[in-house]
Amino acid sequence: MIGRHLEQVTDVLRGFCDIDIAASADEIKQQVIENMELAQNGKGVDYYLKKLSGGFRPCIRELKVIRLAAEKLRQRGSQFAAFRRPVNPHEEMQHVVSLLEQDLDAIGIEVKWDKDNGLGVVECSPTEMFQVFMNLIRNAIDAIKEKMSKGWHKTTTEKYRPQIRITTRRRTDVAEMRFWDNGAGICKDLLDQIFNPFFTTKPPDKGTGMGLSIANEIVKNHDGQLAVNSKEGEYTEFVILLPVQKRDNGNE
Repeated sequence: MIGRHLEQVTDVLRGFCDIDIAASADEIKQQVIENMELAQNGKGVDYYLKKLSGGFRPCIRELKVIRLAAEKLRQRGSQFAAFRRPVNPHEEMQHVVSLLEQDLDAIGIEVKWDKDNGLGVVECSPTEMFQVFMNLIRNAIDAIKEKMSKGWHKTTTEKYRPQIRITTRRRTDVAEMRFWDNGAGICKDLLDQIFNPFFTTKPPDKGTGMGLSIANEIVKNHDGQLAVNSKEGEYTEFVILLPVQKRDNGNE
């Protein structure tokens, strides 16, 4: 996945790197406008031009350096993403929560942990597992925001306390990881489609419909399972099952 994302970044940067820095300021400005319209679908052009107004040529030279770095990373990206090693899932989850701390605090979401310290380690790609956890927790945040924006949290007499619960349990030779939120939930009729590519319950400008599909594929590629349970207006819970790594002698 890293390789794919970097390829998109490189394609955008390539347009800027092709700008003729020997041209006049007005000609450079026009080239920047054209590239920004391609990169941002016509949005944010004024913002980026303002950022570049201090001097086009130095910025373009910097972009050339970034382009070279992005291309090198893209070449190695697939190797990094495919690399598997023993990983403690708790560490990857904590990393995601730490990165999203500002988003969580902004609307007062409490993250409750119920960890099984004997969960063990799983043989996986840390990069891809991080992506799965990030997707599930981001979806939980979006679901809580949706519930609050629709006023559903005001339909009960109890004070609404937005919450995400992360629960882990060791089930013999399987690591069970649950991500629960008390957000908007998912309509029962849509649950069967939730992992389909390009299917989304979010507005067009909020989601592509690929996040859960990719997460599901990643889990499957790690010989695991990803399931969902939800009740509209009340909660959603995603459950990940992944095999726990065993030592050569059969004992962990």
